[in-house]
Amino acid sequence: MGADIFQSPVVVITALSLAAVLVVMVYTLTCWRQRNMMYFAFLTIAVSVNVLGYYLEVTSTTLEAAIVACKVAYVGAPLTGILLFMFSLDYSDRIKLNGVIRVILFAIAPVFTLAVLLYPESTIFYQDLVFSTEGLTPHLIVTPGLLYYPCLIYASAFTVLAFVNLMIAFFRQKDYEGTIIFIVAICFPLLVLFYTTVFGLVDGWNPQRSSMAVSVVLLTIYLVRYKQAEWQSKGRGLVVQDMNDAFILLDTKGMVIDRNLSAEAYFPELKGRQRLRLADIWEFPPENYTSYAVHQIDMQREGTVRNLKVTTSPLVANGKTTGTLVVINDDTVNNQLIQELTRMARIDELTGLNNRATFFHDASLSFELARRQNEEKGCALMMDIDFFKNVNDTFGHASGDEVLAYMGSLLRSRFRRTDICGRYGGEELSVWMPATSLAGSLQVAEEIRAAVEEKVFQHDNSYFGVTISIGIACISQADTGDFEDLLKKADDALYEAKETGRNRICTYTCETTPRIWNE
Repeated sequence: MGADIFQSPVVVITALSLAAVLVVMVYTLTCWRQRNMMYFAFLTIAVSVNVLGYYLEVTSTTLEAAIVACKVAYVGAPLTGILLFMFSLDYSDRIKLNGVIRVILFAIAPVFTLAVLLYPESTIFYQDLVFSTEGLTPHLIVTPGLLYYPCLIYASAFTVLAFVNLMIAFFRQKDYEGTIIFIVAICFPLLVLFYTTVFGLVDGWNPQRSSMAVSVVLLTIYLVRYKQAEWQSKGRGLVVQDMNDAFILLDTKGMVIDRNLSAEAYFPELKGRQRLRLADIWEFPPENYTSYAVHQIDMQREGTVRNLKVTTSPLVANGKTTGTLVVINDDTVNNQLIQELTRMARIDELTGLNNRATFFHDASLSFELARRQNEEKGCALMMDIDFFKNVNDTFGHASGDEVLAYMGSLLRSRFRRTDICGRYGGEELSVWMPATSLAGSLQVAEEIRAAVEEKVFQHDNSYFGVTISIGIACISQADTGDFEDLLKKADDALYEAKETGRNRICTYTCETTPRIWNE
């Protein structure tokens, strides 16, 4: 009798179905982390366990063996419908279910599995099981219990919903390659389900188990052949899916056909979406997809600005462009480092003002622009802290640094954004004020001088103050050649201010000795 069982066509069909779905299961497990593949991978496991249990049933010779086989099958059977449905949701992107609802839907399946495992101690799922060898194959004849039909409805309803959802998604897309494979994968198990629901088993054989295996195998072939599943290989998962850089694959129309987890982190809109145009969620010129290029782009997400390096590389096969690879690197840290190094190269660390080289460069450019535009307004200021050496000698260099830091903060707060301030050297500070009259520069200079005179510094239990002398030279008052010449005339005025008593402002004129403004 055992030999006759293994010669049965049902056993052969079931064995082949089991072998095929096991191969598919191994493949899908290598790429389960790939977008939309997690539920499908678990589906192949559930179908494999279901078919394995049925194979053990149709090769059983005793009731006890058949009951064990049935229990094995029901480890996976209740899960097939819900897993297929969840896969269809991710594939079609038509309906979004939050995590709580998904957990609730999945939580139902273990109840049915547990009810079967408790037989015969509990008859809530099966009231009775009888083993029969009549018909095409050995099989169990069941007397349904309280949970039998709810389980049947649970699995069948979600299976039907999943196939309908997949069919709708397929015909909504613009690419219909692989139609025959896809249609057979969907329709074949639906027809078998309809037949067995209306007419029952085929002389003791339940073809639903093999039909689900066939469906899963065909869907896998479709995904591999027509849905870029070559990217879903084990190597792709290790190299692309887990890399820190964002990876986005586009077709010739700019539609996203693949991406990794990092891409979804940059663009949450990509999660679970199919056939989405990248330009619809990201302000990136479509023409930049068509050629190799490297772009630097600032993107603000959740209040944080990221500096991105975007590389676009067309994919060419046989002289024809087949798509575009977009790789996004987060260059924020590198850019911040470059900016900091640039700042350190330009800024005097103690005062926060431009260093001498940067001041001359920027102020000279501004000065030349004013001269080209025949601008008759613009003033250069030279400032010097009076008796600064005495501060260092009396109170120490730390106090001297405090005075310089205060001067830098004062100048940054009192001058306009268009004014250029710098540390000329030591305790000397310089300012270029474009589009400023003599009266305007005098007003600001007096504010600076008065603020310094009023400032009180503390060293231990001692208090001290400082004063500054300021020299001013303006384009309208001085016959100047270049900015360096104008700054020298401001320095001459500064010298006069220091020679005539300090803590004062002096301006330069061509006709007379520099004029003292606040004796």
